[in-house]
Amino acid sequence: MTEQQLEDYFYDRNLGCDTAKQFQNIEKEYLDIVGYCKKVKLGIENLTINSGERALWELVQNARDMSEDCHICIELNEDSIVFRHYGQPFSYSSLLALVKQDSSKDDPAKDLAGQYGTGFMTTHAFNRVVDVSGPYEVRKSKIEVEKYINMHMVLDRSNTASLEAYKEMNRELMQVENMCESTEECQGDSPTVFRYNLTTELVDTVSDQIKKVSGMLPFVLVINERIKEVEVCDNHRKEHYVFRKSTTLNLDKPFGEDGWHEVESVVNRVDILSSENTSVSYSCHYLLSKDKEDLVIIPPYPFICDDVNKIPSLFLWFPLLGTEQFGVNFIFHSKKFYPVEKRNNIQLPEDVPWNERYQAERLRMPYLQDTERRAFYLLRPYRHCRNQRDPSGSFR
Repeated sequence: MTEQQLEDYFYDRNLGCDTAKQFQNIEKEYLDIVGYCKKVKLGIENLTINSGERALWELVQNARDMSEDCHICIELNEDSIVFRHYGQPFSYSSLLALVKQDSSKDDPAKDLAGQYGTGFMTTHAFNRVVDVSGPYEVRKSKIEVEKYINMHMVLDRSNTASLEAYKEMNRELMQVENMCESTEECQGDSPTVFRYNLTTELVDTVSDQIKKVSGMLPFVLVINERIKEVEVCDNHRKEHYVFRKSTTLNLDKPFGEDGWHEVESVVNRVDILSSENTSVSYSCHYLLSKDKEDLVIIPPYPFICDDVNKIPSLFLWFPLLGTEQFGVNFIFHSKKFYPVEKRNNIQLPEDVPWNERYQAERLRMPYLQDTERRAFYLLRPYRHCRNQRDPSGSFR
């Protein structure tokens, strides 16, 4: 759709169509653009000053979905936040999803947490404008990549419900359509970068949010085999460190019935600014189901977590912010969980009777599958540990 056609339709001008089919195509494209902008507008309106913490997790989640060997860097400067990861290049579908705010997740077998869907709009808590760059694959077919090119786009969500917003959305869609014609080739393993400019007033808040995220990274690395390393460079606090997951387990033995295992693994935090790259190890003690779809982290939690009462009780690959006071003593991750759109709770199965659904909601407890019920039974010896914390940094 040309910009002139968009403007003429907006102002009810004559489009000069020779056939009804031509007009119908223009009208369809216009309505699609309006629909995309309405979705963005709704997402922007729901943002709060606290959306930045979820935004960080959304960026980590998207990076995780783009690689089975994920390396991430979060960099905070006095005027910007830069998120960088090494993974798969952008494809036509993933870049289009980024612009339209649709999820390009389409294969449940890949254990994707969700990619560039409505959650990505939370990142506009940092700025309504995001600068995106990275490698883009040009394909001739599903199995043949012709070349990789340097992709650079600016997504501007400053306007969400006006002719200017529609023009901007149309411009970005056209840029995606024409991306394959670029001649600026690159290597396919170049980093993907998201950059948001920050106001001076926002830098302190974002720094605090990064600190909260860092406190939960040991849990996230244990749950997510895809994520190997997360680097945090907070130039505002003058902190620079890297979380790396150990490749060896301290403990892995059968626990109880039905194939559960008791496991202890280690996540190391390396201080890059120290002269000797000082490392602190965090031992994570958890139970893992036979099918590896359910994982229960057992307290006490490491000192880096700060206030344990502010740690979400439910995870689906990443913390479901809002489940901090869920009424359980442990951290549950399950592939069976289906989160609500805001990722602050889980949905109950549709076949749950209304009275049971009401009771579960009233008690703020999830409707647990058989594996979760067994986990409660297995964890009885640890039920009083929630509010304990080991100053040494160990979970045990």
